[in-house]
Amino acid sequence: MKIFKIVTKKDIDKYKKLIVDFYQPYYPGENYKKALENSNFIVICIEDDKIIGAGRIITDSVRYAMIHDLIVKKIFRKQGIGLKLVKMMVNELKKIKICQIGLVYEKKIPWLKKFYQKTGFAEDKYCNYLVIRK
Repeated sequence: MKIFKIVTKKDIDKYKKLIVDFYQPYYPGENYKKALENSNFIVICIEDDKIIGAGRIITDSVRYAMIHDLIVKKIFRKQGIGLKLVKMMVNELKKIKICQIGLVYEKKIPWLKKFYQKTGFAEDKYCNYLVIRK
């Protein structure tokens, strides 16, 4: 049975080991633990006491929010898990009246843009996203 949960900052310690274990193969290193702790909330899908999908939100809690690191383990894809996680994040942000929800997706994964478009995201005609990388 799949359990979907919103993990807030006050709950992070309870789920921290599960979340770190899930993300570790994708983002090795100690700095990622700090990024998880600094997330406003994380949505997770648990099956058999292991996370099989998760995504993070960073927000100013007034105007803007960004979805980061939405990942569903490969063997669990195409089951609606990612879609449900995105909807949970968007609904939670709508509750606090966030004006703009954004995300970044990897261009090298061709199906990802279409996935996010299915969840309601669209290219914005007013702004583009620019990046400085180390």
